[in-house]
Amino acid sequence: MSIRYYICDILAPDANWDCYRAAIAEHHISFASVLAHKSPTDGTPRHAWSACVVSTTDWTSVEADARCVLLFDAAEFNNASTVSDMIREMRGRTWGQLQAATRGRIASELARRGIPVTPQPNDVVFDVLQQIFISHDQDAFVERLGVFD
Repeated sequence: MSIRYYICDILAPDANWDCYRAAIAEHHISFASVLAHKSPTDGTPRHAWSACVVSTTDWTSVEADARCVLLFDAAEFNNASTVSDMIREMRGRTWGQLQAATRGRIASELARRGIPVTPQPNDVVFDVLQQIFISHDQDAFVERLGVFD
């Protein structure tokens, strides 16, 4: 199993699902996501996206899904096999140390979705991820999604 962090579209209830969910749910793999709700009375999401941590051995269907955009891959973090390992690796790396393609992909997705996070070269990668989670929901913390440890 490997671990990745994604930003996924939020999907509305339909004939197959009776709840709002991250698009990653349709791939029937292990994941945890942050869904911030605007209203406790109607349960509609505050955002059209969700931050997700995902684990699987086969990424084929997820990689083909334009509704799910890769943020961070364990392959860039010494192939971390648990969320705790991934977080530890992310805490030891700065934004500027990531591959240029990774930085570009993430910055593009943050801008496209209007996510108010602008990483600087000396920012710790974990702090950037935490900012993304908090921009979605002020009570969302990366460590709470340690579902694969």
